[in-house]
Amino acid sequence: MNAEYSKLSGRAIPLYVDLDDTLIGTDILWEQIIRLAFQKPFLIPLMICVSFRGKALFKKWLSERVEVPVEHLPWSEVVVDHVRKHKDKGGSVILATATHRNIAFKINEHLGIFDAVLATNGDTNLKGSSKAEAIAEYNASLNERHYAYVGDSASDIPIWEKASEAWMVSRSHSLESQCRKAVPHLKVLESRGIGYFSSWITLLRIRQWSKNVLLFLPLLLAHKTTSPAVIISTSVAALSFCFAASGVYLFNDCSDVFKDRSHPLKKRRPLASGAIPLWRGVMASLILIVLAVSLALSSVGKGFALILLLYLFSNVLYTCWIKSVAILDVVLLSLFYSLRIFAGGVASNVEVSKWLLAFSLFFFLCLAFGKRYQEIFLLKSSEVTEHTRGYIPNDQSIISICGISAGFVSVMVLVLYVNSPEVLKLYRTPDLLLLLAPLGIYWIARFWMLVARGLMHDDPVFFALKDRVSWGIGAAVLLLLSMAQFAWPG
Repeated sequence: MNAEYSKLSGRAIPLYVDLDDTLIGTDILWEQIIRLAFQKPFLIPLMICVSFRGKALFKKWLSERVEVPVEHLPWSEVVVDHVRKHKDKGGSVILATATHRNIAFKINEHLGIFDAVLATNGDTNLKGSSKAEAIAEYNASLNERHYAYVGDSASDIPIWEKASEAWMVSRSHSLESQCRKAVPHLKVLESRGIGYFSSWITLLRIRQWSKNVLLFLPLLLAHKTTSPAVIISTSVAALSFCFAASGVYLFNDCSDVFKDRSHPLKKRRPLASGAIPLWRGVMASLILIVLAVSLALSSVGKGFALILLLYLFSNVLYTCWIKSVAILDVVLLSLFYSLRIFAGGVASNVEVSKWLLAFSLFFFLCLAFGKRYQEIFLLKSSEVTEHTRGYIPNDQSIISICGISAGFVSVMVLVLYVNSPEVLKLYRTPDLLLLLAPLGIYWIARFWMLVARGLMHDDPVFFALKDRVSWGIGAAVLLLLSMAQFAWPG
């Protein structure tokens, strides 16, 4: 029917295009809510009150208080290309959206491909049947009987049913099947469900969970690995930290999404690119954090739960403020690792050595400075031009000095620990542990040499997990610890 009509008429019928999750890979309403929550949190109570006065008025209120940088929105190249081809055939194209007209007009001005805009005003929320009526009325003003429509959700069914050409941008097979049953002539223009699972794996930072192995460190170094109950308790604690870590990473991504879209590399992240809707990222973050705290309270204990809450609060503080404060951000990052070790001691009921906490603080401070050095190195490349996290390219030398110094101080702490009375209680031949010092010096020096050469393309912890030399040094460390524990002097 569609192709036949086009041939008979000799011209293209009007094309109406939805905005949210169709022309762009996000929802403007959620963009505004989340942006206001991060930038103007003092307005949240007022925002909640206004939301009860109707969606149309709520959207108008938000559009007057929240700026949306439309030039960096995650545009669908498929939909934009479809629109341009339609215009090349001589057809008119109209943006028909439930987004408030203030934002819709800015989008039209930016793209310059629409002949008209139908959008929500202060009285009517242009969605579902309301949008269908507006399209029918506007189409009549063009003296047209037929039209094409591109949408994405079940609320678009009343529009598709009356459209001669019905196009869908699909995110799930279940929703697609539901819409096809109601609209048999519906066609899929773009499917965004491809790679959806892998996008969530990337977004949740599953590989970051490996850092929570640190919770087992007090248990291992205290040589108390024979109790199944303690091992289970520590494992549950590590799992709750995994959920918490994914929750705070999601929270951080939701906070950074507006900056990430203007970054040449970070704009490919799942939330910034629109592969996963922003509102789902927010919901997932809240669910994971609640799950982490609930698991800690029910299965580990109040003491551990308090430490987990401190970790979550510190991460929120880091995301909202400290990550933009040079040097202080790195210090807090290193404390996150030490906090994991302390939490592991509380979960396993093992007293954590002050020497271990001091060593971890300086060692992970070394790695954190290395990560910042790597980011500053990127600032000097042609790909990245904006200064981020409070650093500029000239800070590179001071960052390297601080990082290398912190690394060598951690080795000094290790040597002092080997000569402390506590070691005699755990090792039969503690002098063997002095051999850990040259291994540590070699690893730190090599790490910083690779960083200075621009060869550190990953998080320092994941670099160590994939680096063969690091695995060799790790094996040597375990061998020395075993020999010091079991070998008799003389």
